[in-house]
Amino acid sequence: MTTADEAAEASEREAIAGAAAGVQKIVDALQGGDVAMGRMETAWQTVAQAADGFARSARQARVLGINASIEAASIDRSGGFAIVAERVRALSTTTLATARDVEAIAQQSRAAVADTIASTRRTRDALVELGTLLATVAGVIGAQRDDLVRRIGATVDQVRAYGDEVDGGASRMLTATDRIETLVNRLADIAGDAQLLAINAAIEAARAGERGLGFTVIADGIAELSRETGETSEAVIATVVKLRERTGRLRAGSAQQAVALTEVHDLLQRGFRTTL
Repeated sequence: MTTADEAAEASEREAIAGAAAGVQKIVDALQGGDVAMGRMETAWQTVAQAADGFARSARQARVLGINASIEAASIDRSGGFAIVAERVRALSTTTLATARDVEAIAQQSRAAVADTIASTRRTRDALVELGTLLATVAGVIGAQRDDLVRRIGATVDQVRAYGDEVDGGASRMLTATDRIETLVNRLADIAGDAQLLAINAAIEAARAGERGLGFTVIADGIAELSRETGETSEAVIATVVKLRERTGRLRAGSAQQAVALTEVHDLLQRGFRTTL
């Protein structure tokens, strides 16, 4: 073996070793990913449960609106009561539609989390396989070596594809957090409107005296639903903020992985002196 051949072989070993180290670095970065993704799945489940709560409140508000209409019809001074009843029913309809949108987005995001977890695991498995191939190729020559090099190139492409899937899932979840935040802010506004309706209902009930006692109960029910919706909205917004932070870190990690994989690819091309 000539000095040039020895130098080329040493350069190849160095490049392969560098690539193997880069692969291990990515694998290490993926450790604990299942735990982080599990927390994201739990957070989206919390959002879905909150949406169910919003829907229940909307149905209860509809019942209150119907009862308010009945009370309005039984009182001579029914103008104010009728307006409150109509507004309660309208808010109920809007709340229910918004709650269904929130639940749909939350369920879609849970599916995106599941897909991303699967892609992350496939990425990790492919990287482990890549590490094994790199450990094997150094001592192989001839056609078998060419086959290993092709498998290494295909595995690198697989890892890239899985990384794109992870990034795509993170992108969908980030979009979902923006949509959820908009919808929940709308629900918070509805809760504020309901609170005003409760005050108006209480005023109308007080004006009606004993005949307005039934409406007083309705006013209290509206106020309670308003409070519950407002508190749940605040809790969901807090959850969305955490989800956005975690999803942002996931995308950042995916970008770092792509950079690291490019470095691995470049090292391998230098080592094998071929296009993978």
